[in-house]
Amino acid sequence: MERRSLPFFFFFWTSVSALLTPKGVNYEALMGIKNSLKDGNHVLYNWDGDAVDPCNWVSVSCSPDRFVNYLLLQDNNISGPIPPELGRLKKLETLDLSDNFFTGHLPHTLSHMKSLHYLRLNNNSLTGTIPSSLANMSQLALLYIGNPEICAIGKEQNCFRTTTQLSSNLNNVSQDSEWSGRRKKQKMGLALGSTLSSICLLILGFAFLLWWRQRYNKQVFFDVNGTYFN
Repeated sequence: MERRSLPFFFFFWTSVSALLTPKGVNYEALMGIKNSLKDGNHVLYNWDGDAVDPCNWVSVSCSPDRFVNYLLLQDNNISGPIPPELGRLKKLETLDLSDNFFTGHLPHTLSHMKSLHYLRLNNNSLTGTIPSSLANMSQLALLYIGNPEICAIGKEQNCFRTTTQLSSNLNNVSQDSEWSGRRKKQKMGLALGSTLSSICLLILGFAFLLWWRQRYNKQVFFDVNGTYFN
């Protein structure tokens, strides 16, 4: 009896260990996401057990340690609620669900993705308030325009505060981008000015050389003529 239980225990331990690996976490979370959605364009066709590594699935990119860090599902005719299983992708940095037909409220589990920096939800049919736990993620740039029923001001409690805070986060990102753009333009202007100055100096130097050679040749010509008549 004890010997018979060993293979079962080994199989059970192997299965549990697999779920604890990045591949196992990725697989379970992504399959949960797929099963809760209607994939209008069949973009998730290879999200199944036959694909050896979820990091090779369509719309998925992984970090060097094999955790999912990019999930790009934009503009794919996907419908359904936003899956709470997304919160299991703890290393996710960019999530793009824009230009689809997602409905319902934003799940609180999105705030479990502490590494998330960019979340695009624009142009869907989402409703309700944005969870405060998500709004308080200071590193997050959230784009959710094109959802007319999300966080309706005056209908949901604390909606205006949440919207204002998220807009502030986006403004900070925009200001950083604008400042970076200005610095780049300044550097380009300085480089262009230096280049033009160098070109002008070369032209002046070349013109001076031509003038000097022309004058020198005239002096030699006059000297030779003077020597000839003497």
